[in-house]
Amino acid sequence: MRRLICGVIAVTLLLLTRTTRAETIQPILTGMTTPSAGVWRYEYTLVLTANNGLANANTPTSGFGFESGLIMPDFQGFTGNAFLQQQVGDVTTVAQWGSTVYAALDGGGPLSSVLNATNVSTTILGSPNSITTGQPPVATVGDSSSFWNIILQYQGAELAVSGASRQLIHLYVDTTAGSLVSDQNTLSRDTKTNDARPVETFGASMPDPGHGQDFLPLPSTAGLGLVLLGGLGLGRARRLKLA
Repeated sequence: MRRLICGVIAVTLLLLTRTTRAETIQPILTGMTTPSAGVWRYEYTLVLTANNGLANANTPTSGFGFESGLIMPDFQGFTGNAFLQQQVGDVTTVAQWGSTVYAALDGGGPLSSVLNATNVSTTILGSPNSITTGQPPVATVGDSSSFWNIILQYQGAELAVSGASRQLIHLYVDTTAGSLVSDQNTLSRDTKTNDARPVETFGASMPDPGHGQDFLPLPSTAGLGLVLLGGLGLGRARRLKLA
């Protein structure tokens, strides 16, 4: 029981720390199951931070091609199975994400305005006017060609900017890497206005079989409440069909 309480406190503090990010689509690890022997299914709730929206590649902006999206680099042990699901409280549908989760060994798959140095790094670019948001117009993370990147591309109608954090969609990713997790950087791009498409990194819990620690989730309602409350304070590509 003492270990459980300490774990819950640690996760709570981590969530509260993470939600200070200003321009981010945040993948929050909220559950884990074992659908078959040797396979772990990671469940993420994607949360859009306050004062942001979503746009597709054709929404008018400087040069177009700065659609909202998410890259989770180097998802160890990825089996090739990943899918989206809309749950109560989600403000986007599976169809608005093209009904597809993409994977690539390098870079950002179909996402526009993404640069990659093979087996070194991946960089996502904000629109030219994104610097007006006070964030750098580029965000970069290390990217090995040995592990698959998980990629989401927003393809739906424009989601208007809101002053509140919003729960977007649920993402499920199967891995053989086990239940040990560590904090690893992800890349995302959302929108402030048609001309400002900022980018940022966010530390998300992802498989780390060598150096991680066991995932200990908060109760789902409490965990999500902390995420949303905190937010108010602020290659080779393969297409994967949904199950």
